[in-house]
Amino acid sequence: MKQGYIVWVSLMSIAAFCMYAVDKYCAIHHKWRIKERDLLGIAWIGGGFGAYLGMRVMHHKTLHRVFLIQVPIACVLWFCIGVFLFVG
Repeated sequence: MKQGYIVWVSLMSIAAFCMYAVDKYCAIHHKWRIKERDLLGIAWIGGGFGAYLGMRVMHHKTLHRVFLIQVPIACVLWFCIGVFLFVG
């Protein structure tokens, strides 16, 4: 269970970071974009840490209030799940 959590959160975080990088690239080059619901969705299903890192490293979606609220909340949620699994 603990290993599964680590693998899941790691893979989702890598995927989220890559999605934010691709979307930033597409925004700069005026190409198709990844839907905001998909960017937020991956944060909620375990990629919150990667999404937050992607926002900060690439300065992407940092002016959107919904991202500034939901992505950190998703991080806290998955952090709490991890604490529950490893400590509780």
